[in-house]
Amino acid sequence: MRCHLCGTILKKYIDLHQQPLANSLLSSPDEQDKVWYSAVWAWCPSCELLQLIDVPPAEVVYTASYPYKSSQSQFMNDHFRKTAQYLYDLYHLGNGKVIEIAVNTGGIIQFLSCTVLGFEPAQACRPDLNSKGIPFHGDVFNNLSARATSSVWGQADLVYCANTLRSLKDLREIFESVLLVLKEDGVFVIEDPYLVNILDRNEWDQFYSENVYGFTVTSMQHIARRYGMELIAVDPLPDNHGGSLRYHMARKGARPVGHIEMMKGMNDEAAIPDKLATFQQVIDDISTKFTVALSQLKRDGKRVVGYGATAKAVTLLNYANIGPDLIECIYDTTAEKWNKFIPGIKIPILSADKFDEDDAHTVILFAYNHRREILSRENKKRQRRWLVYHPGVMYVTD
Repeated sequence: MRCHLCGTILKKYIDLHQQPLANSLLSSPDEQDKVWYSAVWAWCPSCELLQLIDVPPAEVVYTASYPYKSSQSQFMNDHFRKTAQYLYDLYHLGNGKVIEIAVNTGGIIQFLSCTVLGFEPAQACRPDLNSKGIPFHGDVFNNLSARATSSVWGQADLVYCANTLRSLKDLREIFESVLLVLKEDGVFVIEDPYLVNILDRNEWDQFYSENVYGFTVTSMQHIARRYGMELIAVDPLPDNHGGSLRYHMARKGARPVGHIEMMKGMNDEAAIPDKLATFQQVIDDISTKFTVALSQLKRDGKRVVGYGATAKAVTLLNYANIGPDLIECIYDTTAEKWNKFIPGIKIPILSADKFDEDDAHTVILFAYNHRREILSRENKKRQRRWLVYHPGVMYVTD
């Protein structure tokens, strides 16, 4: 096993066994998963970068039916609106140009009044972008499309990429492409879950097929240097996807550098290998306790359902081998997921509109990164028993 970025021999820490593609939902319980991959995660001591070894091809993962839409979450809409205003003011973008990679259904550029352009190859997102009048390319963001954009549309003052960079195995091509479309003093802004938070909060279900890397401030510094850039600022985003960071990069020497080292020290990034060394046991403990809790509810004759058919849920359910015998169904707000089945273990997914009628004894909150939003909304309708599994298996009320 060698590092995808630098070729250094890796040290294996996490093994979640064979897993199906997290977002390849099944049309019926009789359908078989076409792709399985070995969910083994390893650490590069040179890049200080956690990475998935067996990476499924992007064209297999991101198909025309890819179901994730950021606009389904009010929290994410609010986040993108605030981020757009923050970056607009910070980098004086009034007369500038902004490119967003993997814009999904609108991202930040839907809230910017300057010249914008999105890249979004997922066909499922195109109707939303068209209805909002957002200019976009339906191409993958790579050297070819970046070169064409630079020659025709021009170069950007800011390139933005949220919850996507960790999903792209070929970081070299992405950074080279960004440099093609970025002005000499332009800024590359990246948002992704923070590995320290994932480990500290036991969010091991974030290790699934689409998340190739686990980033830290240190690893982002290593990556930036490889491509003639440097990290100039870092913003904590504690409520995003279980705890994320926003990284600001620019060409080396183009902009002043902030207090990056202080951020690393505060979060003790040097301790990550030690945490990884015990993390497999953490995974096994949570998986066992969760299965025991569900089995006891079944023995007691209690109905259990889930809320949020997330990609993260696929990891947990398949690793623990939890199927419809223990969790009857999972409710979700995304229409593209309704009447489909969770890959591997084949739990049915139903419309969240039907959740109000369900009097299940216990609800598993799989979409825990939107816990505040979901519980605030649903508990106004009916008080329920919500069970979560992060940082441990416990019942919550708010």
